Amino acid sequence: MFSAVLNLQSSIGQFILSSNANNIQFYAPAYLKSEIEKYIPKLVLISKLEVPQIKRILELLYSKINFIDDKDIPFQHYKTAVFYVKDVDMGDMPFVALNEFTDGTLVTGDLELYNGLIAKGYQKVTTFKQLQVKR
Repeated sequence: MFSAVLNLQSSIGQFILSSNANNIQFYAPAYLKSEIEKYIPKLVLISKLEVPQIKRILELLYSKINFIDDKDIPFQHYKTAVFYVKDVDMGDMPFVALNEFTDGTLVTGDLELYNGLIAKGYQKVTTFKQLQVKR
């Protein structure tokens, strides 16, 4: 998300923006919005954009994402997710639980997460770079 905010013309930015045309649906835990809000000052500093511009970009990106509230994800998916992320980053648990709930493919730019999940046998994960190659 941060790469897309910093440069909508980047490959990840364009990929997200064209997701409807590519019949791709993005899902994210609802709390992601509040987490990103914490980083707006840093995004302003790095991008040299103003807060209203950053917020407009975020709203555009958010419009391409289905946000799912944590409480709507059944507990069993969190149990599954804990197994896979406990030795990598527990902060990624909601993303893996949501992925289990939607039975999708988790797309990540976090290579530590990707490698950790693959090492534990989790197959429903790919990197954005791998996804680009498949297109």
